[in-house]
Amino acid sequence: MDHAPYFTEAKEVMICRKLFAQELDPECILDAQIDLHNYPDKDYHILYVGEIEKIWIKQ
Repeated sequence: MDHAPYFTEAKEVMICRKLFAQELDPECILDAQIDLHNYPDKDYHILYVGEIEKIWIKQ
């Protein structure tokens, strides 16, 4: 891959290949305070696991 979206202000960019994606299950959050503090609207995100393929470093 020779292109990817990134912020122009970024000094480093990691290009990753997505290996795994799963919706975050609130039942698996072990500390209830984390759930209350970070997800007050219960708007859970998707957890991704990726493999770094390239790292771009601006000079």
